[in-house]
Amino acid sequence: MLSKMRSNHHHQIRVLLRTSSRSQAGFAMIEVLVGMMIMTLFIGISMQFMVYSSLLKARSQQYAEAMTWIQQDLEQLKYQATGYKSNVLKVAATVASSSISLTSAQNFEVNDKVTIGADSTVYTISAIAGNTLTIAPAITVASPINAPVVASESVRCNKLATPATITTGIADGFRDSIVGSDLSVTSSNTDTTKTSNLTNKKFRFRRTISIANIVPYNVSQINYNVSEVYSGGSFGISVADVYAEIVPSISFSCAE
Repeated sequence: MLSKMRSNHHHQIRVLLRTSSRSQAGFAMIEVLVGMMIMTLFIGISMQFMVYSSLLKARSQQYAEAMTWIQQDLEQLKYQATGYKSNVLKVAATVASSSISLTSAQNFEVNDKVTIGADSTVYTISAIAGNTLTIAPAITVASPINAPVVASESVRCNKLATPATITTGIADGFRDSIVGSDLSVTSSNTDTTKTSNLTNKKFRFRRTISIANIVPYNVSQINYNVSEVYSGGSFGISVADVYAEIVPSISFSCAE
């Protein structure tokens, strides 16, 4: 009897050991599955971060390139604002002459007051024909070729004894000189196409020049927008937007 009991006891122990072994194997399998799920989730999240990081890097590169385009154009406008209503002699000015020839008379207008080179006399423009200005009084001091001709006061400061309006002030004249046309609107767009040196993608470079509706109408408001051009001519989201204001130098010489 005792021997039989011991045999049953040993049998139960072996059954328990087998059951425990199977249970541990089951737990091990679950742990492996959980580990695989966690690893898969981690890899998925990591891939999402990599994609997002790549997208941010591309956007950052596009933004940097767009800002370079904007900065270059804005610097050119600032340079033009400094030189608005100024040019140089194409032909030497001679004493007693009542006309002078410039390399370009585009920005000058009848009744602008100008100085020539080192001559301290202030001359008034009475007529413009091509790049030749008729002035009064007659020239008192000879000036060589390339001598600067600069408006000391513009008719746009006070349009023919009538206070300048939004479409006759200095900002309007400056805007017209940039676009090369006498516009009567207060806001105008200029679109050009830029090609990325990094991705070879096309972008619309839009510059909008508006005249601030504030007396004495000498502030030009510049808005830039750069957007990717898609196939078919549609535009993507804005890559960069910049706002700036420019006041031509001639404004500061206007009589109060």
